Amino acid sequence: MANSDGHPNRYDLQLFSGTNNAEDMFLATISELDKELSNQLKVDHPLWEYLQDKNLIKYQSDISTDISVPLLDKPNSTVKDFTAYDDADLTPQDATSKAQFLWGHIAGTQMYNREELAKNSDKYKLLDLIEAKTLQLKESINNHFAVKLMGDQDSDGRVIMGIGRILKKDQTCGGIDPTKSGFAYWNPQYTVKGDGNKFSLGTKADYRAAMRKQRRECTCNNMSPDVYFMGEDVWDAHCSWAEDKAQVSLTPEQAEKFAGYEMLIDNGRFYAYNENLPAKTVWALNFKNRGVELRIHKETNFSFQPWESTGGKIQSKHRHCLLYAATTCRKRNLNGVLEFD
Repeated sequence: MANSDGHPNRYDLQLFSGTNNAEDMFLATISELDKELSNQLKVDHPLWEYLQDKNLIKYQSDISTDISVPLLDKPNSTVKDFTAYDDADLTPQDATSKAQFLWGHIAGTQMYNREELAKNSDKYKLLDLIEAKTLQLKESINNHFAVKLMGDQDSDGRVIMGIGRILKKDQTCGGIDPTKSGFAYWNPQYTVKGDGNKFSLGTKADYRAAMRKQRRECTCNNMSPDVYFMGEDVWDAHCSWAEDKAQVSLTPEQAEKFAGYEMLIDNGRFYAYNENLPAKTVWALNFKNRGVELRIHKETNFSFQPWESTGGKIQSKHRHCLLYAATTCRKRNLNGVLEFD
């Protein structure tokens, strides 16, 4: 039988004998905390806050083994000018190439034993125990996800593709190898001067010239980067330049979201310091036009599985918390890397 408010109790799920009162409290409390955890993924990174602020994260209910993204690399050859009774061009059109991105899966485990419940049977002790373990699991999943999101690994059915992978020149991304014939366009932009040398970071004029060229190269069909990550030296140069011009103030909501981060929003573009980038490197990314997209599976966004007995452990129970996510790229050449000398 179940209690009236829908929480499981000891009759639904016998955890440990001799701890009945504590067990009822435990299951009722943890059921309430589970509701609070639903859709509680919050990555401690300015990119996450930006994507949330602009509603650029795609939450979806139905998923399959992979996400196929058509590359539209082949024009329809039947498009032409005509007059009067010209014959229609009925040439069959081959399907375009497609990139395939696999979902990544993250799991964390929550475990309790009979001794913990017996020694924390007091209501407040039990509440502290449950909240501490739940917060630990939540933060651990968030931190793990943040590292993978910004990494340069490819998706393999276990781990998500990191954003850094999209920006690694000549590396396979989404199953497409840009070094193969016909796929040279499937590479990020690498911005250099006309003579092939790197730009200097010596003056503000040099810095701005390089940034303008990177933006031009990453712009196509009115689509351009909206997110820039910078290493320390470039970030300092950007802040020095930005201090000399009028700044667009953040809304109170944005100020709260981005508090504690080294970032600026200027002319609708998001600039942020990334401590893991080389000091003289800039990443330019297009999220607003889905050049890069982050997807989260609604049904496994901090979803807990049923309690199970822990094999080989004395009176221990555990359950798993799941998170499925994927990073995709629709147009790789809308993104780019700029390295200063």
